[in-house]
Amino acid sequence: MAKHLSTHNLTGKKRFLWWLIFFLITSVILAAGLPMKKNEIKIGDIAENDIYYSGTQTSYLSDILTTSLKNQAASHVEEVYRIDNTVLEDFENTLNRRVTAIKTAKANAALDEQAIIKAIYQAMGNEFSLDDARAAASLSDSQLADYARQIKEIAKAAMQGGVSSAEFSAVEKAMIKDIGAISYSSSVSEMLIELYSGCSLRANKEFDPVATASKLEELLSAVEPVVVTVHPGEKIVEKGLPITAEQLEALTLLGLNQKGYGLLALIGILLFTAIIYTLLIMYINLFRPTTRGKQTNIVLIGVIFNLVLLLCKLITLIKISPRPELEPFVYYLMPLAAASMLLVVLLGRRISIFVSVLLAFCLVVIAGNQSIYPVTILIGGIVAVFGVLDLTQRSGLALASIYIALSNTASIVAFGLLYGTPWGVIIIGIGLGLLNAVFSCVLTLGLLPFFESVFRITTPMRLLELCNTNHPLLKQMIIEAPGTYQHSILVGNLAEAAADVVDADALLVRTAAYYHDVGKLKRPYFYIENQLPGENPHDKMQPTLSALVIISHIKDGVEMLHANRMPQEVIEIMEQHHGDSLLTVFYQKAIDAAENSEAVRAEDFSYPGPRPQSKEAALLMLADSVQAAVQALSEPTKAVIEQKVKEVIRIKLDIGQLDESALTFRELNAISRSFVNTLSGVGHMRIEYPTEEKENELRSQGAKQEVKQEVKQEVKQEVKQETK
Repeated sequence: MAKHLSTHNLTGKKRFLWWLIFFLITSVILAAGLPMKKNEIKIGDIAENDIYYSGTQTSYLSDILTTSLKNQAASHVEEVYRIDNTVLEDFENTLNRRVTAIKTAKANAALDEQAIIKAIYQAMGNEFSLDDARAAASLSDSQLADYARQIKEIAKAAMQGGVSSAEFSAVEKAMIKDIGAISYSSSVSEMLIELYSGCSLRANKEFDPVATASKLEELLSAVEPVVVTVHPGEKIVEKGLPITAEQLEALTLLGLNQKGYGLLALIGILLFTAIIYTLLIMYINLFRPTTRGKQTNIVLIGVIFNLVLLLCKLITLIKISPRPELEPFVYYLMPLAAASMLLVVLLGRRISIFVSVLLAFCLVVIAGNQSIYPVTILIGGIVAVFGVLDLTQRSGLALASIYIALSNTASIVAFGLLYGTPWGVIIIGIGLGLLNAVFSCVLTLGLLPFFESVFRITTPMRLLELCNTNHPLLKQMIIEAPGTYQHSILVGNLAEAAADVVDADALLVRTAAYYHDVGKLKRPYFYIENQLPGENPHDKMQPTLSALVIISHIKDGVEMLHANRMPQEVIEIMEQHHGDSLLTVFYQKAIDAAENSEAVRAEDFSYPGPRPQSKEAALLMLADSVQAAVQALSEPTKAVIEQKVKEVIRIKLDIGQLDESALTFRELNAISRSFVNTLSGVGHMRIEYPTEEKENELRSQGAKQEVKQEVKQEVKQEVKQETK
């Protein structure tokens, strides 16, 4: 138990080490070529170069332009004033009191003229001069009242619409002038002006800050935010000119405001890469535990991921056009679809799609936050997965490239129409998308054999190549052990047909069937299918030696398959196809020949095993036994075949050979029916064609029959003539 835990921990440490290595490689690729010295552009800096926007058409809200527009609107807002009606009321009341005071002084009959003048002078609080008091005393009460009324009317007319402090001085001058014109007497005019002045009229229009602020707020709220649309290839900054606030804002929002990337940006790349690998590890641990269990699978995923990522990074260095709006189109060449196709062929579609999505996230970083290009090639990569799902020949990649090309074309046109890209530019993008399809498939075709060989991964294409009769082992078997070869072909047909009904790997089990008896090539004449009638070397051998020879074809086969770099899956199935079953013929022969039957050990006559560990190995075991058993039948009718098939399967089941194969009883019934159907088709009754001698004899008999018929006809004619 302790040893098991130690091994498990060591495996976990190795996995962690591999993930750490690939994490660092990815981080370096993403950060490569990015200047790490932070140097932000500031307002007023002189542009060293023209700066163009190379992304797709985009829009952003400009705070600077919006603020400028609001300032312009605010500058046209008029101040709000309110009119103080109490100003005129206070003025008229004061005027009335002064007029009343004058009238009261005049009404004292006991006073003489000088005394009245002096009383008026004192009543006015020294605001009147003696001349003004004398002029007031000269007026009757009715005249004085009339002059007061006219002064009120002049003031009311002047102040009716409101007069601000700034305007009051000019308005008052005009009022004084009008008041002075009321009377023809200069002394009376001066007295009326002094009478008005003593009433302290003031401005009646006051600034209302609350109303003004409310009006300003209402006006500013009506100002719509300014949306700036930037088109591909648009010049943002011109070389040699100072950077304006609007340009700096555009550079910042478009991600162009830095000449370099500081420490924080590097930390961001590390954090982003950590997120990518965390998602990948979580997915593998939760949904692909079989992938996690093999270290080679982890290495394979990491190598393909980083290799394609590096190629994409190098492609971005290519300058495809001097036109700034076409520069980012180089991202259409990034061969993400190659990673998709390699992974789906080597590890399966689910892991392929997930890794492709994560790779597309990384390409967003490489593409400078321009997601439209990674999204386009990601769609092509997913389509490529479905294009190679059932890939059985390398030439099938050509068809996959057509699918990728159509997908890229559709995506480029869709995004082009969505963002208003000119058709000329769209067509250039389509051309690059088609080139991407070809490049991805060529890359896949070139790398696939390398990964198959280095990582010892068995692909359908590799299995088909092994099934080709031009393979050296199969050619050797055809020449040196033709009976074994014929038996292997028949077993392969049986096992492949049965594999289809139990959801097993039909191509794998057929390939394993072709090579399951390859070990017999060491001593082919010791096996009955390669012997001539009457020649059986086992008749002259001890049973133990015969068993040793027969059993050794497993060990010999494993060595031969290893020497020919056969897939491990094929070797394992071949090694397990006899399980640990007993060679009953030689075992019984040894018991019959032994003086003490108990001295005969069954282990000496049993295959070394292990028992079949998979459906494919179990299918090969059953197909091998069934084919040999049915071939020995003298009258292989369908009923007899069915009985024999069920008997063989029942025996294998009873002796426990299928216990570790995960086959269910329902699947065993389906396998039985499949075997019967296949064997009935192969072993159907044929017409027995005659030999040459028999054919000549029949021809003679036929000629004689014709003569007899002619004679009969002649006799019948003669009888008719005689009757007539």
